[in-house]
Amino acid sequence: MKRRICIRFAFLILSAVTLSSGLHAQQNHAPVGQGGVGSWRLLGERIIDYKADKDLITVTGNDYFRKLKFKILDAPVYMNDMKVMFENNEIQNIPLNFKMEQGHESRLIDLHGNVRRIKVVYFNYKSARPGYHGKAKLILFGQK
Repeated sequence: MKRRICIRFAFLILSAVTLSSGLHAQQNHAPVGQGGVGSWRLLGERIIDYKADKDLITVTGNDYFRKLKFKILDAPVYMNDMKVMFENNEIQNIPLNFKMEQGHESRLIDLHGNVRRIKVVYFNYKSARPGYHGKAKLILFGQK
C-alpha cells in the first residue's frame, strides 16, 4: 500500500515538473504564427542585394496589427526609413536612420491608429559596408 502511494506521489511530481517546464518553454520560445492578440506573425521576407536601395513586402491576409519589427540576416544594413501603407491607402512614414548588424532585430514600431490592416511595407536602405555586393535577408514581423 505504501509503495503504491509513493509511486503515485512520484508520478504526480514528475508530471508537474514536466508540465511546468513545457509551459516555461512555450513562454520563452513561442512560435510566430496565427495566434491571438499580442502574438507575432511572419509578414514576409525579402533578399536585399544592394542593386536597388528600396524593397517592399506585400502583406497578405485579413489580420490587424499593432506593431512591426524586422530582422536582418547575413550582412549589416543601414536602414534609412520605412513606409507602411494600410488597407485604406493611408501611409505612415517611419524614419529609421540606423545601422543594423546581421542577426539583430529592429526596435518595436507602433502603428498609428493602434490596430490596422497592412497592405505593403516599403524599405529604403543601403549597404553598411561601402562597396559590398553581397546579400542580406530582411524578415518582417507584425504583432496582432
